[in-house]
Amino acid sequence: MDMNGTRVDYIYDNTIFKLLPGVYYIEISNTGTGPSYNIVLTNVDDLIAADSMPTAERIYIGEQIKAYRPTTTEIDYFKFVLDETQTITLVQSSWMTIEILDDAGTPVTGDLLEAGTYYVKALYTNNGEYTFTLNTTLEPTNAPTVLDNTMVAPEVLDISYFYLNHKTVTDGQIDYFGVTITETSKYKLTYTGQASTVEIYDNGVLINTVSNGEVFELAMGTYVFAITTAVKGEYEVLAVPLDAYDYSSDSSNPDAVSIYHDFEGYLGDGETDYFILSLTGNGAIAVFNFNSKVEVTLYTDPNFTVGPTTITDNISIALLTGTYYVKVTHTSTELEAYQLEISND
Repeated sequence: MDMNGTRVDYIYDNTIFKLLPGVYYIEISNTGTGPSYNIVLTNVDDLIAADSMPTAERIYIGEQIKAYRPTTTEIDYFKFVLDETQTITLVQSSWMTIEILDDAGTPVTGDLLEAGTYYVKALYTNNGEYTFTLNTTLEPTNAPTVLDNTMVAPEVLDISYFYLNHKTVTDGQIDYFGVTITETSKYKLTYTGQASTVEIYDNGVLINTVSNGEVFELAMGTYVFAITTAVKGEYEVLAVPLDAYDYSSDSSNPDAVSIYHDFEGYLGDGETDYFILSLTGNGAIAVFNFNSKVEVTLYTDPNFTVGPTTITDNISIALLTGTYYVKVTHTSTELEAYQLEISND
């Protein structure tokens, strides 16, 4: 109710509503048998997306997007950029209508998108929270092929983001692939089928044996991937650059995060990621969840010096309205993934 006692809105669990500046009162009625209740009001302004293409925030392939629609008529827009032709699939909340638009605002047909700038348009007749993720599914264009190549004359791949679908005809056969990396990048490599070993060579020298699901880093240069099948048959190998998970290592330019932010990052030996967390309204009871591969420290100044508060996993901290700075430090010497979730208790 407002100051005059006039009802502004009914509030249900997980309801999103918009209030103008002013003083409000909450009337609580007991509809059950018990006297206990718990109410948490959370400011979700940070999760409200742009309502036009020109103001759309950039998102990345593989990043789960969580947003709120404060009204039933709002249309949300997000921007993503492809550096090369990719097959894009969309995983979304079932109640949303989500379209992919080209740079001119025209809906695209099919899931094979050429290099360029695209937009995600989200709308529905309901308001509330929704999620979606853009994934890359690189499907084989032909049946698995049989290769006959060598380390000296490998199968040349035109792009560093590659999907392979081949087969071998003898046990222990090795297939070779030449890859040119244009800038230092981190990758995640997965393989299925009969592929048993994936090795990376630089000028004929073995520099890495990559396990399935492992993250690795390559500097600018030309490399040969050697894929061995212990048992003959079909195999699939996917190498994905981790640009979407590469957060700011510059403390003077931290990446913005918010309450209800859940993401995955990658750090190598001695690396650090920096984030800025802004809270409006009445602040929040922040809950930090992360794995044991990182240390998380909270600061109250942009120089990452005042504070500091060492955060432990699953701890709840009462944070007042203001701006906070989060430092994530790697605790291992290996390039590994970490997950960090910031939610409201």
